[in-house]
Amino acid sequence: MAGTIDRVDRFGSSTPSITQLRTFLTVVDEGSFAAAARKVGRATSVVSYSVAKLEAQLGVSLFLRDKTRRPQLTEAGRTVLSKTRTIITDVASLSAKVRGLSPVFEPEVLVALDGMLPSSRIVDAIKAFRVAFPAIPMHVQIEASGAVTQLVLTRAVTIGVSALLPGDAPTNDIEAIGIGSVDLVPVCAPSHLLAGGDGSAKEAEHLQLVLTDRLAGAPFDRSGPVQPWRLTDLTSMQLLVKEGVGWGYLPEPMVNADIEGGQLVVMDGARRRSGVLRAIHRRDMPLGPAASFFVSRLASQASGECAQPPQVDRATLRRAAS
Repeated sequence: MAGTIDRVDRFGSSTPSITQLRTFLTVVDEGSFAAAARKVGRATSVVSYSVAKLEAQLGVSLFLRDKTRRPQLTEAGRTVLSKTRTIITDVASLSAKVRGLSPVFEPEVLVALDGMLPSSRIVDAIKAFRVAFPAIPMHVQIEASGAVTQLVLTRAVTIGVSALLPGDAPTNDIEAIGIGSVDLVPVCAPSHLLAGGDGSAKEAEHLQLVLTDRLAGAPFDRSGPVQPWRLTDLTSMQLLVKEGVGWGYLPEPMVNADIEGGQLVVMDGARRRSGVLRAIHRRDMPLGPAASFFVSRLASQASGECAQPPQVDRATLRRAAS
């Protein structure tokens, strides 16, 4: 016991540091003191001293001291290794949690997305966000465009993505950032009269399905023999069009597979339309780094460039991980 006390006094504090524990893990993972030294960019003697100090503080030998080239853990060393991995994981988790609560970062990001935003773009942006900001939770809901704007105005969400047709404009309280567009194609079921393509059938004479009144524009707000049916869900609208209930404009990425599979046909003679996709937020609620990255990722999808997290965020991540 006296010998152990002498060793602890000689090396200073009896409480191991996180740096010492990481050095110990590196020796184990790299297979030698020399390899660990190369990994951390330090001299082999520094790594050896750090492990020796850790052994003295713990009062046990972690490695067998023989002439084998690869360090062999003692029974105590194996126990310490298991506990050390748990500690390092917990410390990393704590650092990430604190980083997410820092005033520099938002504690969470609330997003409302227009159903017209292609699913591939949604998945790409969310996956990129998850990699860049693993400690910040994101809450996502899919809504119709009018509902997205309302959620932003009432501060229920941080960011909204809305599809606006020409002539539409957000209110003065909204800041809008262009993130591309989506083509809307007029489609109907193959059995529908409008699928003939001979020009004998008129669109105004057949039931049109629309996603609420805001996607209508002039052609939908018409006085005709058949008034349109209004729906609030794109998926329901797609299903009803496929079943021949009526015709309608649907996002091209959403119906490409149905067109190729013969479940829908593009109507000849009907004009295609385009919806401008915009990320929106309240002017009095500036976006934080995480929300800004998410918007930048959506914008970069349209430009073909990959958005990267701000440099200050990456530096903070490196500091938190060290």
